Amino acid sequence: MAAPDQELVAADLARLINPGLRSPRTRLVALPCLLAVQAERHRGAPEADAIETVVNRGLAVMAAGSPDEGLPRLATADPVRALKAALALRPGSERVKSKTRRTAAAQAMGLLSGDGWRAHHEKPLLRDLAAVICGLDSGSPANADPRAVPGRAGGEPGIARFYSDFVDIGDEWDSLFAASSTLDLAIMYGATWRNTYRKYLGTLAARPDGRLRVVLPEPSPGSPLTTLYAHTLGLGPEDFRRKVTEAIEDFRAISPPRHVEIYLTTAIFRHAIYLFTHQAILALYALSGERIPTPALLASEGNLLTFMRQDFDRLLEQSDRIPR
Repeated sequence: MAAPDQELVAADLARLINPGLRSPRTRLVALPCLLAVQAERHRGAPEADAIETVVNRGLAVMAAGSPDEGLPRLATADPVRALKAALALRPGSERVKSKTRRTAAAQAMGLLSGDGWRAHHEKPLLRDLAAVICGLDSGSPANADPRAVPGRAGGEPGIARFYSDFVDIGDEWDSLFAASSTLDLAIMYGATWRNTYRKYLGTLAARPDGRLRVVLPEPSPGSPLTTLYAHTLGLGPEDFRRKVTEAIEDFRAISPPRHVEIYLTTAIFRHAIYLFTHQAILALYALSGERIPTPALLASEGNLLTFMRQDFDRLLEQSDRIPR
């Protein structure tokens, strides 16, 4: 993940240590995709352990920093536990009402104690920690993905995850939608996916800065590619045209209309693109016309994501927008 978004990492850290969440690993967006975390996972660590290792590493860097560097001083042998404790023992917490224990937790991290600790120190600390973790992620070749293939001009490929089957993406969609205000789709019709995430699509489009752009195949009977697509998907030509038409009407129904753009193209679909604000899914098609598992890739900032963004922009230029 090149140039990771520090605000997203800080938000993930807040979720990680929030005692009100059912699970401390719920709906993390950026942390699981950092190269440093991926490297730990490739060494065999479960995702939860890999995240904790990287957070611990970031806190250790902060603990070793000098006051001149402007980093908080952390005087504890277990900074992750101290960080969690200090935020869990916040003023007014139903879990712990002892001001003495709150003060001790705050002092363990070298921070000011008192009733205003959470309000005055939590966000700055998390932003500082996020900056350190992002620096660990991008600053050292030792943290790079050991399976990564070097990109052009020394850039990172940005392949954050490989799925042997598209259906294995699962809960990752929740994180992608949660972190995004924009979504660009280039799909055949995506009936199952569209029906599964209809509510998320509406929520994204309804945001003040929301934008949904969809490129679909031209479904007219005269389109030379209709038969090809129908064969690829194991459908009859009429069934394929009907499914694309249903997709058009479905996307048209999403509000507000000004945030939804639908395009038709005669370009050949060799894969499907789900291009979110910060990451993207590249889903492969099986050319055999058989229903077999098809792989997918999760792309973070890097060469692959850059290519997908540029290619989608070119595809829009070659496509015809449907009037609302």
